[in-house]
Amino acid sequence: MERGVGGELSRRMETVQNPSPRNRRIARGWLALLAALLVYALLVLLDQHLKRAPHPGFRPEQASCTAFAPDAPQTWMALKRLPAAKTVRDELPRWVHQAELALRLATGIRPEPERWRVWLGPQMLASIRDGQWGVCVRPGVLLHAAHWANRLVASSVDGFYTYRGLRYAWREGFLVASPWPEYVRAALQAAPCANTGAESRPDGVSLVWNNPVPGEALLVPGDLELRGRLTVSIPHTPESLRLPDAWPNDPMLTVSMQRLDALSPFWSLFADTAAAQWLERHGTALVTAWRFPALPDNWDARLSEAALALYDVDISEITPVPECAAALRDREAPGGTHPLAPLLTGDHPIPYAWNAHPGQILPVFGEKCSLCLAGDEGYWLVTTQEPLMGRLLGHLSPRPAPANTFALRLNCKKAGGLASNVLRRAAALELIPEMDPRDLEREWLPAVHVISQLGRLSVDASSDGKQVIFAARLSEDGHE
Repeated sequence: MERGVGGELSRRMETVQNPSPRNRRIARGWLALLAALLVYALLVLLDQHLKRAPHPGFRPEQASCTAFAPDAPQTWMALKRLPAAKTVRDELPRWVHQAELALRLATGIRPEPERWRVWLGPQMLASIRDGQWGVCVRPGVLLHAAHWANRLVASSVDGFYTYRGLRYAWREGFLVASPWPEYVRAALQAAPCANTGAESRPDGVSLVWNNPVPGEALLVPGDLELRGRLTVSIPHTPESLRLPDAWPNDPMLTVSMQRLDALSPFWSLFADTAAAQWLERHGTALVTAWRFPALPDNWDARLSEAALALYDVDISEITPVPECAAALRDREAPGGTHPLAPLLTGDHPIPYAWNAHPGQILPVFGEKCSLCLAGDEGYWLVTTQEPLMGRLLGHLSPRPAPANTFALRLNCKKAGGLASNVLRRAAALELIPEMDPRDLEREWLPAVHVISQLGRLSVDASSDGKQVIFAARLSEDGHE
């Protein structure tokens, strides 16, 4: 018995000391697997170390606009989950394909969030300087390896390398790339970016700009929100606006402001633009054609708020006729003369009464467009149609809004429907150069349909006397 046990032990010791070929192959396989796992773990640690950024990156000192995403793939995924993103992909497949193709041709990377994370790292800094744009990322192992491979076939010029039309260079583990070498050079010579906005979120994009008004904002795609501040001086008032959501029958567009001169600091910035000059030229011609007299200098001294509501635009005839209204809030007791009554001086307005509300009507373009004036419990109303005045008087529901300076409400569904009708009408009348109705249906109307799917846009802005704090939101269901 003892000899049997001793013999078995001796055979096992001999097997351990002299393993069979099969056992040696198994051992080598396990060693290779362990070595591969060890190498993979080391590469993962190295990749994470390379992508760990001590600051946002580098940009030119004179950059006029900067965008910073702490986790660009996460923001990208939040955008892709939005119903509006599906609408864009369904309605504008050619545009989406062209954008994806351009990104793939420029970077060589398939435009997908996780591929971006693997190759370029999570964070991204982009900026614009003198019309030139560029990006700064903190890539990992794969892009470093791709760079070393690119060095074998492309030599550097002044320290810059070229890849698919992009000039790029490295600095402290960051990669700066741009189609313009001047941008890359300026970014490499600049200090690390220290201003990406006062607020940031992993799933958001921080924005900072200098022109035309210095400001900053945070875009949160998942919340369909853009909030920020503008460095501009507008007089502060502690009272909230009350007219942004007061209109019945859901207008297509409403604009409310503290006073008509509340936006004068912004208008002075755009006064020299081509759009402002066009508006001034044609607006002056229109006022002259109507022969409206000028208003007195202090005609709005008693007003604490002004609002405009656009309900529709009649395009059944060649000249579009808007169906709109304006409301002026009087800070004093109701009564007296309508602030816009001087516009009717020299004409022969028709006295009129809407139930218990007396007023005046001045026909301009017949029944479809008449200047109607009336008062309603501390509010002065102006409409372009008599029936609209009847629907509004006694039906305004003023209530405080989250703004004291400016507010905007846009029903995107109605706006998109109107834009579609106007474009179809213009194409039928051959008012759009080099475009017939079939081209319109193919080229422009899909983009208009995307707009009509965006729900409701709300913009609220408040001033503290030194800066304007604003928030813009989209509600997908079309309601607040």
